[in-house]
Amino acid sequence: MTAPVIDLVAELELLVDALNQASVPYALCGGLALAIHGHPRATKDIDLLVPAEAVENALRAAARAGFTLRAGPIPLGVKTPTPQTLFRATKVSAGSHITTDVLEVSASYGAAWALREVIDWRGRRLSLLSRSGLIAMKRLSSRTKDQSDVVTLEQREDEEA
Repeated sequence: MTAPVIDLVAELELLVDALNQASVPYALCGGLALAIHGHPRATKDIDLLVPAEAVENALRAAARAGFTLRAGPIPLGVKTPTPQTLFRATKVSAGSHITTDVLEVSASYGAAWALREVIDWRGRRLSLLSRSGLIAMKRLSSRTKDQSDVVTLEQREDEEA
């Protein structure tokens, strides 16, 4: 018997509502932000960029949305001028799980953070990195997936120009 599939969009809605209710500054980044910008790709987690001083509040808000298993700080293997750290919160439900990764805004991610935007999404306020912000953040990674995302995002910018 396979575990039920968790609805990633429904979990994002719950998490965004909890973050907004707690007035936590955040920006959605990663695969879900790409999808909202019109480039859907497979992803299995929720990635957030959060200022260092708001990480604990973000994790408390995530716990109210059911993301109660915590890990971190976890140093990232990203080659940037300043170390990158993430905190992970996981929600377990009916034998399945979903994770949110909370990445600290560091000097390296500062340019991406400055390019965040707030949109109306599914009847709620959603803060996410702009397309340019995603490009800036993903350029710092050496992962093939992130470099492919940069190419796709830049192509869309060229098409819209």
